[in-house]
Amino acid sequence: MSKNISSRNFEERMQIMNEYMKSRKLPLNIQENVREFFHLTYKDGQVFGRDVLDELTPQLRRQIVAYNSKEILEKVPLFAECETGKVEQALLAQLLASMENHHYFEGEVIMEEGTTA
Repeated sequence: MSKNISSRNFEERMQIMNEYMKSRKLPLNIQENVREFFHLTYKDGQVFGRDVLDELTPQLRRQIVAYNSKEILEKVPLFAECETGKVEQALLAQLLASMENHHYFEGEVIMEEGTTA
């Protein structure tokens, strides 16, 4: 996909979000956080997110997720060891398929002790 299409999509989504925040009269600090989030996800190539991947076949989705997750998996010894056997590969593929990419701001509480996900 060309950078121009991606940039236009980002601008359109940002405009819609800006109009929504303005119509709801959200506080400026929340609006700034939302804009920062959009810019972070755009920078990381996540403008389209899962909605685009959902249009693909499961096999293509798994291939793309595996490729996009390779860098993370290489940093985790447990996952790096899974690259040899077919059973381990199947388990790893299932794990990758269930992973989701999330962005969090510094200091944001992700989970509190004693709560379940």
